[in-house]
Amino acid sequence: MLVIVSLSRLVTDKLIIRVNKPQHDSNDEQEYSSSQDAQIVLASFGISEEVINSHVELLVQMGVNERLTFSPMDVPQDDLRKRGFRLQSPAPLSS
Repeated sequence: MLVIVSLSRLVTDKLIIRVNKPQHDSNDEQEYSSSQDAQIVLASFGISEEVINSHVELLVQMGVNERLTFSPMDVPQDDLRKRGFRLQSPAPLSS
């Protein structure tokens, strides 16, 4: 499934990973109490450690609730579900 993944930091220093389907209203987010937990999830999506570390370092320098977005990527829907992300499939077009 093609998704756009983003990362942001809350005032409590928790990290939020958001997953959106492009051109659909379907999205979900998960909150992580440590950057290590969030990094494990991002790595499971196929994002390189170098890119993850770069985004996490930038978040520290940015304001709270600022969002950094990764390049769109293909993540199997089962992998998303295993990590707690529940994205809705688009409604079928009626003819």
